[in-house]
Amino acid sequence: MLSFDLRQNPPLTVGECTTKAGEPTRADELAYDPRDGLILAINNAASPPFGTLITVDKTTGALTCGTNIPFTAANGVDARNGAEQPVWDPGTRKFYNSIPQIGANPTVGGVIRISTAGKIEATYTITFCSPAGLALGPHQDLLANCNTIWAGDGSLWTGNVDRNADTAAPQLVILDAKTGTITSHVLGAGVGDEVWFNSGDNHYYAASSGSNLAPNALFPARTGAAAPPLTAQGAATLDVIDALSENLDQRVPTLNVPADPSGSHPAGTAHSVAAFSGTNHVFVPIAANNAVPNCLTGCITIYGRDDPDTNND
Repeated sequence: MLSFDLRQNPPLTVGECTTKAGEPTRADELAYDPRDGLILAINNAASPPFGTLITVDKTTGALTCGTNIPFTAANGVDARNGAEQPVWDPGTRKFYNSIPQIGANPTVGGVIRISTAGKIEATYTITFCSPAGLALGPHQDLLANCNTIWAGDGSLWTGNVDRNADTAAPQLVILDAKTGTITSHVLGAGVGDEVWFNSGDNHYYAASSGSNLAPNALFPARTGAAAPPLTAQGAATLDVIDALSENLDQRVPTLNVPADPSGSHPAGTAHSVAAFSGTNHVFVPIAANNAVPNCLTGCITIYGRDDPDTNND
């Protein structure tokens, strides 16, 4: 982990620490507690995945790596498929982290609650979702972006009608950060990654790392276990959710760059999103393409909306 003084030009490194000595995987996503000067950083690709509490000197920006939090059954959560986006809730003064799979059953994931002392205090179970992105909304709600699409019968949706003709049942999930009670299943959106709550218009924005609109779903048809060629992945979408009514307002096509046929990672997915409450502009980085103007080397697309919901009741 590195910290920089942005008042310097160029920015000056003022803090550096290692989450775990000898660990080859990266620290990926993080959340910050400004009151206590604590960062929760997640090593998602470690085996098992783990979090680290990092103390921030609020005067100098220096970093001190402290407690490791292993996501194991012995420590409170049996994370079998990584760990995703953490958030800080100033209302409960707790960190929350989405876990795609808990235990042996791939349909079971959830959100864990972590204290500022590094203790896993509770697990909020979410099924048929594989939680990835996580955002804190109004009234201490959490929106979990579901990374995996399950079919209506509870099986894994493949997108290949010759393998499984059951209809996709994508969803996002909203839950109460205080109790873990699920307050809404936002149906029709999903297969996403990072999410953002914009207090300027009281909407969540959910970016997608995949698509439930893949053209291979119906054509070309195949027999047996043969899969259609992975040359097109379908439109990823930016999903817009009203945080007050908890309804899906809009799905905006973004971009998915196909995977290399050799099996390498996709060249780019529109899986990240941020919003600025001052203008209600929404920002989505996308990979190099010639579908969007001036994006031959990659770019950040900017979206605007004209239906803000300013009712904070």
